[in-house]
Amino acid sequence: MSYTEPNEIGSKKGTSVSMVKVSVIRLSIVIAVLASLASATGLLWQGHGSSYPFETVRGEQVMVRGRGLYRYDSVSFAAQGVAQDAVTLIVAVPLLVAATIMAVRGRLAGHLLLSGVLGYFLYTYASYLFGVAYNQLFLLYAALVALSLFAFIGALEPSTWGVCRIGSPPAFRAVLSPADDMIVCVNRAVARTRRGGT
Repeated sequence: MSYTEPNEIGSKKGTSVSMVKVSVIRLSIVIAVLASLASATGLLWQGHGSSYPFETVRGEQVMVRGRGLYRYDSVSFAAQGVAQDAVTLIVAVPLLVAATIMAVRGRLAGHLLLSGVLGYFLYTYASYLFGVAYNQLFLLYAALVALSLFAFIGALEPSTWGVCRIGSPPAFRAVLSPADDMIVCVNRAVARTRRGGT
């Protein structure tokens, strides 16, 4: 995908600029759908049964939930899982959709937000994949980790952040590394937000 140079980052003059690759946008849509499915399942699948004590290898007594999707997890860990599902469904999925729309429209703030939200999904579902007791959504957690990882890397790709070099002096552009590009983008987004732009 080729990138065009706008007059100003996030400006609406001239050609519309999308700083995010099409593959990242597509992955974000799939992540939103699958995360909604996983979160709704965790919230709605409560099942029947009661908690029961379990003695660990170290001789400690742990109360296991005994019902629902998180039936093999401890009561406290299952409560955290249900709360995490609620936050993901109510806050993170809508935020991912909003960030994707903003990024498609070429807004720098949307691109930054998209990178952060994809990092959230990567962290959350990696925690589920390795921390939650094996359950029926294991393969879905694995798919979400893989999709989130590829989308997160794609959102942080140097060519994506290199659009922030536009408007910088040529000598300055020559010495910027990909990490510097990201810092310049964040600084410009903060400055635009303080001025009341997006």
